[in-house]
Order: sequence, then C-alpha cells, then structure tokens
Amino acid sequence: MHTAEKDCSVALSDDGFCGTTHEPRHAQRRQKDGKGGAEMALRDLMSESDAIIERVKLDPQFHDLVRRRSRLAWSLTALMIAIYFGFVLTVAFQKELLGQSLLGGVTTVGIPVGIGVILAAFVLTGIYVSRANTTFDDMTKEIIERNKS
Repeated sequence: MHTAEKDCSVALSDDGFCGTTHEPRHAQRRQKDGKGGAEMALRDLMSESDAIIERVKLDPQFHDLVRRRSRLAWSLTALMIAIYFGFVLTVAFQKELLGQSLLGGVTTVGIPVGIGVILAAFVLTGIYVSRANTTFDDMTKEIIERNKS
C-alpha cells in the first residue's frame, strides 16, 4: 500500500476525505475491500440515515412535537367519544327528547342531532389534518434539517 493510501480510521480529514488521496471515505473502502459500488453506496446511505434518526430521537424539539401531537390526537379522540356516547346514551335514556317533532313535521330532533354527530367526526378530523399539515409538518422539517448535518 502506498503511503498516500492511508487507512481512513487513522487519517480522516475534516472535509470527509481520507489521507492525501482526496477520495471520499466510501470510495477508498470500496477499493480496499472490493465491494460493488451500489452495495457500498446503499450501506453508506443506510448508516447515514440511521445516524440522522438517532440524532432526531435525542432532539428536545422532537420530544415536544411528539407530546403536542399526542395531546391533540387524544383530546380530539376523547371529544369524539364524548359526542358519540352522549348521543347513544341520549337515545337510550331520553328517547322522548330526540323523538320530538322538528317544526311540527315528520322529522324528529334526533335526525339533525345524528347528522351533527357524523359532521363532528369530519370536523375533528379536519382539525387534526390541518394542524398536522401546518404546525407539525413545519416542526418536523425544522428538526430534520437541524439534525442532517
């Protein structure tokens, strides 16, 4: 081995090149162990991704994001459960309340209330999606960009 082809673990420079050959580390490893280019590139990419994931897991802003997203999801879930079971319990125990005629016609109060339960599910889903596509996505992009380098 020539003196210019030093082992990367010994002579790694700040710019990511090895020794004095000015070849990237993965290129010198590929030459040294004879592995194919695609296999080495995939391995390098995977190890790079694993490192980013580990840094993200340790990021305090990531923990804040997880906490905020979970709090919103559980709050909306609890609200939907309360609306749904409130309707079911009203049907079970206050039939006459929902069975009253609406404006003196055939339609009862229960019909618009039932439609309201269904619409509530769509509205709560929309609230979550809106928050996820704005606040949570922005936070996620910030965290990933900060931890890439």
